[in-house]
Amino acid sequence: MSFNGRAAGICVVLVTIATAAQGQPSGTGAPPSWPTKAVRVIVPSTPGGGADTIGRIFSSSFYESTGQRFVVENRAGAGTMLGTQFAAKSSPDGYTLLIASAALAVNTALVTKNDFDPSKELSPVIWVSSTALMLATHPSVPVKSVRDLIALANARKGKMNGASSGSGTTSHMSVEMFKQLAHIDVTHVPYNGAAPASIAVMSGQVDFIFSNMLTVYPQAQAGRLRALAVTTAKRSAAAPEVPSMADTLPDFESDNWYGFFVPAGTPKEIVARINEEARKALRSSAVLEVMAREGAEPVGSTPEELASKLEREVQRYGKVIKAAGVKPD
Repeated sequence: MSFNGRAAGICVVLVTIATAAQGQPSGTGAPPSWPTKAVRVIVPSTPGGGADTIGRIFSSSFYESTGQRFVVENRAGAGTMLGTQFAAKSSPDGYTLLIASAALAVNTALVTKNDFDPSKELSPVIWVSSTALMLATHPSVPVKSVRDLIALANARKGKMNGASSGSGTTSHMSVEMFKQLAHIDVTHVPYNGAAPASIAVMSGQVDFIFSNMLTVYPQAQAGRLRALAVTTAKRSAAAPEVPSMADTLPDFESDNWYGFFVPAGTPKEIVARINEEARKALRSSAVLEVMAREGAEPVGSTPEELASKLEREVQRYGKVIKAAGVKPD
């Protein structure tokens, strides 16, 4: 064989090897480039809520960054468990994401016989944001602080009531946590959503409420409610003049957090890539503007930090649920 013939043969072999190696680095076990097709983003609640808003703004950012479509699917039902279970049981190939909230921690603690174990069937990716709830009263309630409200509840033992956006929500957990840490006797009144709960307080039917800032804070600014505290460990940047519950009750902490999860078994390389894309989104002015409007503060975490967050939340709400005797509906 001539020199030219041998050289041509060598080139064919090299090209074949290089082609086979593309997207599969030696020794890494890395999957081909991701994403190569549309990705589903499961929102386990109805359109228009916090999880839906966060899911859509991040999906838009992911599309701009990767060139692939991220399609939001709302699968509401069973207190977010329907969509959560659907995502957990999907193929672990990186093409199904779940935008979960604090409801995942509450439901995990509340429902002891789940069809799945989140710690085993979901892999955390990134904790993206945290939103405080707000404690507010009707302006006619003669209090100006959390300490005043505790004193009034003790003086009117068993005669005061607090609204929540529904049984088993973080709003409900905040009412129960308040009762337990402050050692007060008040009646929990659940409503079907934050809007009807806040209307009940504004009309004077209920004394106080724990609800999301997006619903409560504008009413407080308009004078229809009186804001007493936020539920995060520190004051919220969205309402810096409002103290934290922890200023009066040091162990009080409850927030509406949001994070991305994928089915367990999803390749670590894809988890790392989604984490990277989410961090990139958290530097986007478009994403930050929407989050600020929602009263959400950006976090950005490692998968391990989100796993620890979920574990702490399950333990915290588990204690509240057990002490209050809360049962799933």
